[in-house]
Amino acid sequence: MQIAQSLSRPLWTVRQHLNRIGRLFDAPNPARKAAALLAGGHVAPPQVSMLAPDLTPIDLAVLRVHAGVARDAELPPELRPTGPFLDHVDGLRERCGVRSDPHLIALAAAWVLLPTLTTLASGKETP
Repeated sequence: MQIAQSLSRPLWTVRQHLNRIGRLFDAPNPARKAAALLAGGHVAPPQVSMLAPDLTPIDLAVLRVHAGVARDAELPPELRPTGPFLDHVDGLRERCGVRSDPHLIALAAAWVLLPTLTTLASGKETP
């Protein structure tokens, strides 16, 4: 709704565009749509004034999988069922102070926690 308001467009128009973006980038959920837009350079990561919270290697693996830049195989076995994975994502949103998955992915990109997204957008190779 905030997107529609800031663009002065009807909500259904914004939803149609987001659905098209999802199909175009093969992004089935909002987190992966955000990752696709960031990786393609269509939107820039937001300016952030707060520092990234301390995240564990498991947290970073969850972020990569959630953004679609890694496969489930990177996750520990106990997080591979959908429920525990989504619970972990909920915890990450809370620790990062965000309400939505796209915001979580955008902040992670801004904090360079998902370097694949920023290097793809800039045309640089990942080391």
